[in-house]
Amino acid sequence: MSKKIIFVIILIIVIIAGVSIAKNIVKNDETKETASQDVINQITNETTNNVIENTNEISNEVVNNSETNNNEENSDAENTNNDENTQPQTDEEKAIAIAEDTWGSDSSVKFVVENINQNGEYIISVRDENTTAAIEWYIVNLTNNTCTTR
Repeated sequence: MSKKIIFVIILIIVIIAGVSIAKNIVKNDETKETASQDVINQITNETTNNVIENTNEISNEVVNNSETNNNEENSDAENTNNDENTQPQTDEEKAIAIAEDTWGSDSSVKFVVENINQNGEYIISVRDENTTAAIEWYIVNLTNNTCTTR
């Protein structure tokens, strides 16, 4: 009879240990889902902000383009002769030029304006020309013409 009691006690201990381990596993899975959900929410918020900022930029560009349309006809003849040596015209072009200067001359990459943060700084990515994978990220501040690595 004592062997049966010992067997039942060991069985109960094993069951309790199994339940405890299962609870820990479930708790860990819940925290992973929460963390991944936070990342998804953050990406969604950033994407929404990018769309809003890009929409504002496009509407500003349309207004600026309609105002400068008359001036462009006169300057087009001059710009076609010196396309490679012209200075950047827009803030985006200026930010890309600063990032290009920091990166150096390299024909295997392209520079893309990814975002403009709350401080008005441009987030520029250096992307491989073939794979479009981001190689480096720069934050360009146009007010003091600085470029820092993100």
